[in-house]
Amino acid sequence: MDLSSEHKRFIAWKLNTTKKQDLSKKGSIDKPVRNLIKLINDEDSFYTTSSCSGRIIVVSVPQENASAKQNLEWLLNAHEVTTAEDVLTCLSKASQSFKLKFEPFILHVKCLSVENAQVLQKAAFSSGFKNSGITFGHQGKHIMCAVRAPSSLEVPLTGIDGTKLVSDEYIQYIVSLANEKLVMNLNRIERFEQDLKQCLAASRSKNNSRKRFQAGGKSKMIVASGNVTDSDKGILTSHNLVDTTVSSLESKDVLIKEVEEQFDECMDYCDVLFS
Repeated sequence: MDLSSEHKRFIAWKLNTTKKQDLSKKGSIDKPVRNLIKLINDEDSFYTTSSCSGRIIVVSVPQENASAKQNLEWLLNAHEVTTAEDVLTCLSKASQSFKLKFEPFILHVKCLSVENAQVLQKAAFSSGFKNSGITFGHQGKHIMCAVRAPSSLEVPLTGIDGTKLVSDEYIQYIVSLANEKLVMNLNRIERFEQDLKQCLAASRSKNNSRKRFQAGGKSKMIVASGNVTDSDKGILTSHNLVDTTVSSLESKDVLIKEVEEQFDECMDYCDVLFS
């Protein structure tokens, strides 16, 4: 298959990214999302740039005028459920302000096209990641889909000298709440992986049902015969959408006219008819 210059450039970006060192604090992909990351990166039209499966952390509060992430002290960084005892043990070492945070799943994926990004976004929305969205880089060349959840949590636990601000019972309650959010988050990730498989399969089926055909200097659309009934053909013909000037088609295929001023309307109609 001949690839467009845009697709070749995308593949080069993907290869370059996969060769780079993982600069995250952990230095590797989180276990709960390894299968998901592989699923995405095995697709020619996607590659992941960053991810976190979700975590419960106890981290120092940034000092005034300091960077939000630089020079922080980490007492706990758990990507699975934790216990109040673990948190209290961590806090016994505190000598400054610390807070407990739950950070939900986040994933960034570079996409070859807007259509590819919409496949990811559809799966994200259907699995509960409602804060997901698509962004565009310089001149629209870099298309990124970010999969995000809104369910975060952040609670201060110690003062500037490391003294606890809340009771052990309250810490137990906060840890229990964070664990609930983490479990819900991991369940959403599993749903997202399954929904994405279905969306990718549907996208491939849709693409395979239409083939680009060059004739008379125009790009035309063949709809696979398996999707076209005699009734459908009659509807297409009545709307003057069938091109009968090309004879090199199989007997049951239909060639859709490309009428420039009505092309989007035509394709919307065909997408509904053959979905």
